[in-house]
Amino acid sequence: METKTLPISQNLRVFRVMRKITQAELAKKIGTSQNAVSSWETGETTPKIHILQRICDEYHVPIDFFLKEIGNV
Repeated sequence: METKTLPISQNLRVFRVMRKITQAELAKKIGTSQNAVSSWETGETTPKIHILQRICDEYHVPIDFFLKEIGNV
């Protein structure tokens, strides 16, 4: 059975790259570690809802932005 990663992991990476910031820069802005950002982007873990809200606040987007499939950019 094939497993599919949640759209959140791909969306986090795509949006961060579009904004031209590093994992370390995002981590500093939202008060977490670069390792945490990396594990979210690879789908190993998912950010807790309050952390996801910090990311949304930083990017000025609604939370559902990260939950939908946006495809490759």
